[in-house]
Amino acid sequence: MTQTLATDTGYCVRCHLLVGLDGFHVVEVAEVDERQGWRGPFLRVMRESQPRLGACRSCGVVARSHGRRQVRLVDTPCLGRKTELVWRKRTWRCVEPFCPARSFTEQDARIASPRALHIARACTWAIRQLRREHASVAGLARQLGTAWRTVWESVKPLLQARAEDETRFEGVRTLGGDEHLWHHVSTTASSISTAASPEASATETTTAYACSSSVEDTTPSDPPEVRRARFGMAWPPA
Repeated sequence: MTQTLATDTGYCVRCHLLVGLDGFHVVEVAEVDERQGWRGPFLRVMRESQPRLGACRSCGVVARSHGRRQVRLVDTPCLGRKTELVWRKRTWRCVEPFCPARSFTEQDARIASPRALHIARACTWAIRQLRREHASVAGLARQLGTAWRTVWESVKPLLQARAEDETRFEGVRTLGGDEHLWHHVSTTASSISTAASPEASATETTTAYACSSSVEDTTPSDPPEVRRARFGMAWPPA
């Protein structure tokens, strides 16, 4: 059963303000009830960009409009309900006969990367929940109305990129860890003892991470990247 809540042939400024995503406009909002399925009821928001000229990415010639195609993405929960974003992507066809790119589709990294399953802000929201709210991947999957693997495959590349970014350690003198967590996880303190330099004075010491969570906050099924994102330290400890 699908109940349409708001539709308009034009663009609604209020809907645009509520949903966000600058440059894209809401064309339809519907409440979809899938009580027979595992997902349950959710909001379906259809968005599109304004009609415009499109230049071929290969040769630069002004391309001919080739309609739109719909791409379904998981969005963050909205007003207490699971949300699905339907992106009506514009497609173009190059009119240059010798151009290798016969057709191409609208892309915008602010919405989602090609072949993504989640909208970009849903991935950012999930990482924030893992890091600050001690959420588990399974719990996030329930809130988003999707599967564990779908959430993990979307956030894993982002977590890996942030873990490999060495600039986050700029100005750091000491890495701090929760002694309760450390006691239960590892009996060696080699990585902690080597982090603090004996020559560093107390006034120059800067704490980079404060792991206030106890070991009960972890989920055994969570991958190492999730635990590293949650505690801000190498996992498992050396």
